Amino acid sequence: MERAISAVVAWLRNFFERLFSHAHLSPTVAARIGDVVLGIAAAVAALLLVRLFLFLFTTRTQSRGDLKALNAQRDHRLIAEQAIAAAQRGELARAVRLLFLAAVTLLQLRGAIRDDDSATVRELQREAGSLGTTVTVPFDEIARAYVWSVYAQRPVRAETWSRLRSAYDRLTASVPA
Repeated sequence: MERAISAVVAWLRNFFERLFSHAHLSPTVAARIGDVVLGIAAAVAALLLVRLFLFLFTTRTQSRGDLKALNAQRDHRLIAEQAIAAAQRGELARAVRLLFLAAVTLLQLRGAIRDDDSATVRELQREAGSLGTTVTVPFDEIARAYVWSVYAQRPVRAETWSRLRSAYDRLTASVPA
């Protein structure tokens, strides 16, 4: 490791000596110029990292915020209606997110799965799987589309939405009140 560092330092020293050999700068001035260049580079890198983190965290919290507010309402029918409205506006990715939330809320309200904000999609599918195929098949279809849309960020097509809408109808009919 020391050998690699000393090789890089020697290369930089050689580079700067060639760069400033015609300028006739004193070593002190050349060192100060180097310090300024390194300071500017560090500031730019820090600024880019801050912008990246702000972008990542604000995008995630905005998309989660509307879903958490809807989940607080605890009415799967209202959430499903909002999903249908989003689909009619052409916001199919949002519609899939809302329909998945409606399905989870339905199963939570009926006591079919536990109410856990930190549960993963796979854990929810596993819990729903214990209820039989009439619940598992439509819920898995909705969950798969949710993962496809949200995590893989794949576009949702109109025919996919109509399949999911049908799956949600089957799910609501199969979950006992």
